[in-house]
Amino acid sequence: MDNGWGDHSLSNSIKYLSPIFGGFRVSAQFSPGGVAGDLSNRKKESVGLSYANNSFSAAAVFSRINNPATSIYDETASPVAGGTCNNPSGYASAGVNHRFGPALFGFTYTNTRFQDVVRRSSIPLSGTAAFNN
Repeated sequence: MDNGWGDHSLSNSIKYLSPIFGGFRVSAQFSPGGVAGDLSNRKKESVGLSYANNSFSAAAVFSRINNPATSIYDETASPVAGGTCNNPSGYASAGVNHRFGPALFGFTYTNTRFQDVVRRSSIPLSGTAAFNN
């Protein structure tokens, strides 16, 4: 349910990727949403931290997306009765990998949240939903 394999476009994005310091790297991304004069309606932002050293690596990321119905799910208008999720959604993910000879062992955890989901034919429930995988 967390769509960890998927992707979506982020229009007009600004991204920073730091140099590597002692194995650590920081990243940040901001997309104002592509609506002239409105820097909050379809805003997307994320921050990440990663570490890699020899056979061990780890990374974590947090993303927040305002009005995901129109900003990433291609709805033509913000939801009203019969719509979908219109309030901010959050996504956090963390993972670690460790290599033992030719074998690689890894673990990934994700938390995906949708706030104030509005019921519609393809979404039978309403309210706030959180998925932990």
